Parts: sequence; C-alpha cells; structure tokens
Amino acid sequence: MAKRKKENPEYLSNKNCLRNYGITFDQKKQMVASQDSRCAICFKKIEHKFDLNVDHNHDTKQLRGILCRKCNIGLGHFNDSLLQLESAISYLKKWGQS
Repeated sequence: MAKRKKENPEYLSNKNCLRNYGITFDQKKQMVASQDSRCAICFKKIEHKFDLNVDHNHDTKQLRGILCRKCNIGLGHFNDSLLQLESAISYLKKWGQS
C-alpha cells in the first residue's frame, strides 16, 4: 500500500471518501470549491486538508457541507442536537455573549 500511496497520493483520499461518504475525492473537491474553501458555519478559510471535514447526518448519511475541524467537533460535542445548540445560544445570550 505504501507504494500505491506514493505513486498516487489521492488513492487513499478517494477510497476514504467513497467508504465514508459515498462520494469520490473529486466530488469532495467540488464541494470545497463551491464553498470557496470556507467553513459553512464560521466562514473561515480552511487552509489545511486536515482541517477540512465533510459534514453529514450520521443517521441518514446525507451530506450537509464542508466544515472546519473546530466547527465539526463542536457539532459532534452537541450530538447534532438543535435543542442542545439552542440551549447553548440562550446561555451565551444570558451572559452577554455575542
């Protein structure tokens, strides 16, 4: 496998995209390009490929967009729960956070 990875560095990326999200690596690159390499939540430019995450619904497997690592982890910690996220927003508003 090391030889194949060295000869074609996108091989594993394509394999992972197909296995994890049902899309090709080229389709993932198109998603990134359609968002101008920006996170769909915080809108920051995603500079490193390791910070680039394909966000998806874990139950339905529906793809939602490209997120930076921090936003993706944040959604994960809130279990994609609107109730938890709305509660967090209310909490921050209560303490004067914007």
